[in-house]
Amino acid sequence: MTSRLVRILAATGTAAAVVLGLSACGVSVAKEDLAQSVTAKLAEQKVEAAGMTCPENLKGETGASVTCQYTTAAGQPVDVVVSVTSVDGSTVNYTAQPKARPLLPAVVAKSVTADLAKQNVDAKDLQCPSELPAQQGASIECAFTADGQPVGAKVTVTAVEDANVSYDVELVAKPVSKDLLQQTLTEQIGRQAGVTISSTACAGDLQPQVGAQTSCTVTAPGEQVEFDVAVTAVNSGLVNFAWTPKI
Repeated sequence: MTSRLVRILAATGTAAAVVLGLSACGVSVAKEDLAQSVTAKLAEQKVEAAGMTCPENLKGETGASVTCQYTTAAGQPVDVVVSVTSVDGSTVNYTAQPKARPLLPAVVAKSVTADLAKQNVDAKDLQCPSELPAQQGASIECAFTADGQPVGAKVTVTAVEDANVSYDVELVAKPVSKDLLQQTLTEQIGRQAGVTISSTACAGDLQPQVGAQTSCTVTAPGEQVEFDVAVTAVNSGLVNFAWTPKI
């Protein structure tokens, strides 16, 4: 199943230029003053830019720039490119443009988990292997389990605008391991037949394609039965399968 889950992971200001007047000390604006002013201007646009820091002073020259950084409430770092547009006496005018950084694995996992929950997909143990580059077309495959089955969640960036990152999520079915097949048949056949299953041995994993098959041998006291196990459906990353005794 492909979910069209478009979310904003990093808060951002508008694309319009922000012009501020600052008192320059010599030929530069102190990095502490710059961080404070950019934070205040973004706050006017309802962007909570916690922990804003600038790595160096901003030169009081047209075209000069520095890249500051803040952290969203979700813990995602965001860059802000500050560029001088003009200098009028002791006043430095500049624009502050938020820019997306690679999305942290924990931030992506939390956002995707919440989106899947809205579609009644329980992915509480979802984990992502690496950062998601803030580039259109970039993707990573996160993973979670459902009903004991592994499920992939491929996250693909569809658009990046300022610090806004939009993405799609596609659930990817994985093979059902023979260990899980053996456990499932042991429990369910034993319950249905009202007997204690001594052992279950399956020939191999079950591939996530409708019609894919494997065989399992179920042993109970005084009886041994072979079963054909076949995939009946693949939905939301889950593999549904059924078993029938071999004739």
